[in-house]
Amino acid sequence: SNRTVTLNTTATCNGPTPVTASASATLTVQSISHTLSATAAASPSAVASGGAASLSASATDSLGHGVATWSWSDGGAGGSFAPSAGVQNPSYTAAANTGDSTRQLAITVTATCAGPSPISASASTTLSVSPVAHTLSVSAAASPGTVASGGSASLSASATDSRGHAIIGWQWSDAGAGGSFAPSPNAPDPT
Repeated sequence: SNRTVTLNTTATCNGPTPVTASASATLTVQSISHTLSATAAASPSAVASGGAASLSASATDSLGHGVATWSWSDGGAGGSFAPSAGVQNPSYTAAANTGDSTRQLAITVTATCAGPSPISASASTTLSVSPVAHTLSVSAAASPGTVASGGSASLSASATDSRGHAIIGWQWSDAGAGGSFAPSPNAPDPT
């Protein structure tokens, strides 16, 4: 806020009989606006699933104060900051992107100045995180592992999709050996 200052002056003449007089004036001193601006950047701006980027931030205080604290956030996206989220220029490791499309992460930094009346400013940068490669791994087993001609075995299979998709179909085959599958060759665990 503005401040009013009273200025006083006294004058004395240098004659045979010195005379002194005083006067005062008021002066309104306008306050300087205190602002803080921040910037943020990621390099590179696009990474693979689980990849890392170097983050950088800067802040400018209109009154020349330094920055007392830095605080980075990925908005709950699950990544990690090293050595911590409380340094000016950390590295950031993105969480695995098991979705089907590239994720756009808003990574935000908040700077707080070190002045007598601390203020804060925030800035964001965008980091693109590619999805994991789409793979499907399948395992199969027979129990018992050896049967007599015409015998039966319990079969089991499991599958894992790298992006978490449900398994929608199975197809067993004996490569033309003449066996059969019950209840069907389309069951995950037939005999």
